[in-house]
Amino acid sequence: MKILTFLTMLCPMYLFASDFTQMSVFGDSLSDCGNKFAVSHELSSATEGALLASTIEPNWQGRASNGWVWTEYLAQFLELPPISPARIEINTDIHVERLSEKSTYFIQLKSQKGNNWSAGGAMALPGNFNNLSKGEGVLSFTGGNILPNSASQIANRINEKGFFDKGTIVTYMLGTNNMWYSLYGDLGQTGSQAAKLAATDINNLI
Repeated sequence: MKILTFLTMLCPMYLFASDFTQMSVFGDSLSDCGNKFAVSHELSSATEGALLASTIEPNWQGRASNGWVWTEYLAQFLELPPISPARIEINTDIHVERLSEKSTYFIQLKSQKGNNWSAGGAMALPGNFNNLSKGEGVLSFTGGNILPNSASQIANRINEKGFFDKGTIVTYMLGTNNMWYSLYGDLGQTGSQAAKLAATDINNLI
């Protein structure tokens, strides 16, 4: 039944696939095709291992999965250009306190001109975040809040490329982390509050 429902949803899209020319993707780890992975590796290298790289093996090529994420399959099914990471240029300082010393690192990351703005760990919130783990011997770190939550993903994309063309399929899958960090962290957000934030994002996409 689930397979039949999925196929029923895809068939109309396939029939009108010629009307679509590209995709623009927003989301968390369920949609991220390598943004967080790339940023975390660059931050880890720049801080001499003070921050750990994310989504290493057995995850596949920077995804929080064992293969493609769902938007990559959708792009292939509709014969659209492949999904690839997208981000704005980033300039940030990270302050690290180790057992033996304190250090500050200036980090500059070039922009990526893809079509997938998702970031693993993102929530339906404004602003940016940094949920990377500390390396060995690191007591704490501050700064480097450069991974975009949903509202920032949308704003970054519109600022970089303008509003969406008629032939663009826009996907948005967020909110899971809002509930996760409310249940197991300190976000303390109700389902209704998370839904309102997601609704605001969707309104900004229209």
